[in-house]
Amino acid sequence: MTRNDREVPFTYGGDEMSIRKVREYVVSRLVALFLGRSVAEIREENIRLARQAAQYKRASEEAYRDGTARILQCQSVITSLEKAIDVLGERDKDQKAEIGRLATLVDYDALSGLLNRPGVIRHLAHMASALWRDARYDGQPVHEKSLACSVAYIDLDNFKPVNDTWGHHKGDEVLRNVAELLRKTFSRENDLIARVGGDEFVVVMTHSDVDGAAKQADHLRENMRKDPRFLIKGADGAIRVSASIGLALMTLHPESGGLSSDMVALTLNRAIGHADKAMYDAKQSGKDSVSVYRD
Repeated sequence: MTRNDREVPFTYGGDEMSIRKVREYVVSRLVALFLGRSVAEIREENIRLARQAAQYKRASEEAYRDGTARILQCQSVITSLEKAIDVLGERDKDQKAEIGRLATLVDYDALSGLLNRPGVIRHLAHMASALWRDARYDGQPVHEKSLACSVAYIDLDNFKPVNDTWGHHKGDEVLRNVAELLRKTFSRENDLIARVGGDEFVVVMTHSDVDGAAKQADHLRENMRKDPRFLIKGADGAIRVSASIGLALMTLHPESGGLSSDMVALTLNRAIGHADKAMYDAKQSGKDSVSVYRD
């Protein structure tokens, strides 16, 4: 027995404190024997570990609280972004609707509801592009494709006296009636009808030869003669509104720049000029007639 063992004061006799001290002594000796460390050292290590565990718990709780706050922040931001996206989506719809409305104003005549000259050019360029695009998809030689059109230039006869006698209100009514009749007469899906002047109209009949166009022009004149709306009556007499029509052929080719709106405009304007000359010949021959432009 070592000196330290002899110095340990313990007694028997049921003293509870003495028994506790003996137990502590035995445990400390066993711990020192098997672990190489004293109970005090182990107790200090346990205290240190307990403190570390408490610190980790506090850090975890703080991280959780901070993480929860960040999650709530992110959710709030996401909700705000979703609302902003909805607002922007509605604005985008409104803008597209406004663009569509403005496009209508740009391409169409307000009085008659028909296309105007720029509108005809844009529609014709789109149709030509679609023709060659389909040919390309079908594996057909694009350079062999062309878009043949007949262009009718229509000028009303005796329209000025209507305005002079009954006023522009009556003249506007006549123009709207002419527009309605043009839609019924040139009713094919790809017929392009435009008002290009005060009482001047242009019809582009795609995939049409001059004979077919002449028949449609005569049909228009017959319909106007039969329609009582074009016999304007008043106290001083009556005025019959008729149409003088000039026809010209036009062909768009891919190699001639048919896919370009500028080239379509150039080709169409040249054809309108030819049809206008033919219309003047119809006027000179007595009005209410059809004339074909010849090179």
